Amino acid sequence: MTDYVIYLHGFASSPGSTKANWLKEALQPYDVHYLIPDLNAPDFSHLTLTGALVQAAEAIESSAAGAVHLIGSSMGGMVALHTIDRYPAARERVSSLLCLAPGFDLSARWDDLVPAEAMQRWRATGWLPFFNHATQKEEPLHYKFYEDAESHDSSQVQFDQPMLIIHGQHDETVPPQVSTVFAQGRDNVTVKLVDSDHTLTDQLDFIRDEAIRFFALKLRN
Repeated sequence: MTDYVIYLHGFASSPGSTKANWLKEALQPYDVHYLIPDLNAPDFSHLTLTGALVQAAEAIESSAAGAVHLIGSSMGGMVALHTIDRYPAARERVSSLLCLAPGFDLSARWDDLVPAEAMQRWRATGWLPFFNHATQKEEPLHYKFYEDAESHDSSQVQFDQPMLIIHGQHDETVPPQVSTVFAQGRDNVTVKLVDSDHTLTDQLDFIRDEAIRFFALKLRN
């Protein structure tokens, strides 16, 4: 029975993500269907975590019989976690989660990510520009993204699936402590710290090998 691997991209990214497509190519010899849903629904400017969860849940529900494995990068890791928390059908289908530098405490770190003056402007006007890696230009994002993020507390989510986290020791966007603290008291969560930054693009071979091992993927006949 063919497995499904669903890659959930990060904030200000897209299905064109370098890691997403490198892994898609790397896993072609294995018996998997590989999906990269677009979490920017209806577009980046109106992105919310709740909307991203809908896209992830629909991708999971569209998969046929077979194990479903999630790979979540940065914000995508948070999306993976909260999708199985808020969608019972997704929780039943997902067998395992591989999270790459997951931004589990997204709303708690806005003071570090956005200067106070910019936060005030975002709150007052409703819009703030962010660099969108998919389009390679700044695009406005509505303040609803921040408000919605505050309603997703990753520390409270309980789940049974095995989770493997790969996190860069030199990550300045999401400190590795986010992952090590999240894993405390969770026997089903393993954290592997690597000599890298937030992008983890110098760890692609390692991520591929860990995904194959962790998901127990089989070569195509």
